[in-house]
Amino acid sequence: IFLFSVIVYLSTSFNILSSGDSVVNAQEISSNIIFNRPVHFFYNLLGIIFYHLFFKEKSIEYCLGFISAIFGSVGILGLFWFIYYFFRETYLATLGSLIFLFSGSYWLYSSSAEVYVPYFVLLLISLDFYLYNRPKLAGVFFLISAFISMGAYFAYPLFLFLPEFFWKREQFNRFKKFTFINLIPFLIFFIIFFKPIVFGNWGIVKSYQLSIHKSPYLKKILQLMFGFFRAFHILIPFIFYGLSVNFERKINYHITFLTILLPYLLTIQGFHKQGAYSFPVQIFLLIFILNGFKKIFSKENFNIKSKIIILNYLIVFIGISYLMLKSTEKFLQRDKIRVLKVKNYIGKEDILLAHYLEGKYYEYYCGGLKKWYEIIRINSQICEKIKECKNIFYLERQDRPIKKFIKKLIPDVLKKILNIYDEKRSLKEIKIIDNCKISKVKLIDNKLCLWQVEVQNIKRNREL
Repeated sequence: IFLFSVIVYLSTSFNILSSGDSVVNAQEISSNIIFNRPVHFFYNLLGIIFYHLFFKEKSIEYCLGFISAIFGSVGILGLFWFIYYFFRETYLATLGSLIFLFSGSYWLYSSSAEVYVPYFVLLLISLDFYLYNRPKLAGVFFLISAFISMGAYFAYPLFLFLPEFFWKREQFNRFKKFTFINLIPFLIFFIIFFKPIVFGNWGIVKSYQLSIHKSPYLKKILQLMFGFFRAFHILIPFIFYGLSVNFERKINYHITFLTILLPYLLTIQGFHKQGAYSFPVQIFLLIFILNGFKKIFSKENFNIKSKIIILNYLIVFIGISYLMLKSTEKFLQRDKIRVLKVKNYIGKEDILLAHYLEGKYYEYYCGGLKKWYEIIRINSQICEKIKECKNIFYLERQDRPIKKFIKKLIPDVLKKILNIYDEKRSLKEIKIIDNCKISKVKLIDNKLCLWQVEVQNIKRNREL
């Protein structure tokens, strides 16, 4: 299973960074920076070791993709033992491992340069050691997982409420040893790096603020559900069937599932339409799928006909997941091409305004494009530099409508910029790059008016 997973993930790996934190990871790893963002410091350390030992002659994207593929394969092996513990049947453990290997979310992040798979795999190894009565080793692996992504602690209730030990004295003794190994070192680490963890670009406060302002809570719940759909799509009916069968005898499983799901519903961690944050929830959905399979295709009914039906299901399942994977790869390629076109728009005397991740993304792929400023950090010194510029550009991501940006951000930004201009030298226009098009926002009598927006096809002027 491990070797098969390695072949699948390496053969489908795409060496393109997304316009998220992966590009920042790549920049920091190539520059040997470890503690700039403490929330992911162990991932940077891991990347630096792999890059300098094995991939110095290759690109950093290839190195990070390789790490995801290897960790993804180890995760499939760990999942086999996790499933086997609950069912004690090799064929179900094998089937479950194959399903998760080709699940839409896990396959995507095992083939791309992202942080999500390594943290989840270490979390899964920790669970395996915990189940097989090695709480101290479980604590060590959980701590490393948390140093890659603090999202690991959203799975913490799972260790306390594992169904096989529910409300047993043995469970609490095991949990105390586990907690002592991982929680105390993490608290020390948290105190040392309190400011960047809480208030930094990847900090808790900023993540929470972005989550509140981006979209309504209901939409985020739908994104979480879409993440589950992306993972299992045509197997979703088996989840509901697996939840319903043997309900009385499996009540501990349902309580554990609700316990692990609740933190993701109450926080921003679950709200990712690709399902990246919710892998710990997904393995329990997989348990319910296998429970449904076990009821329908019991050992007595597991004949040639049953095998053909399951094989056909798997073929269709793999096909849909593969199409989703290729669709994401094409989107990232389009985004990269769009980024490279920006060089043609921006001159040496121009200034670029962007949010942190977008700015880093363009800086990475445009090489010499260094003159950009984070849009929410405009201060008097930056305003002095803006005085001398010829044009001001704002870079918008491909999947964000320009209309929302103009309504929410332009007035605040211009209010800061306009304060540095007098009546004789006034700012004439801001150009907005969106989806390879330039839209102009002009100032008329010191009022901001929407002059032309090609993306939205608005034909008349609109005063904001």
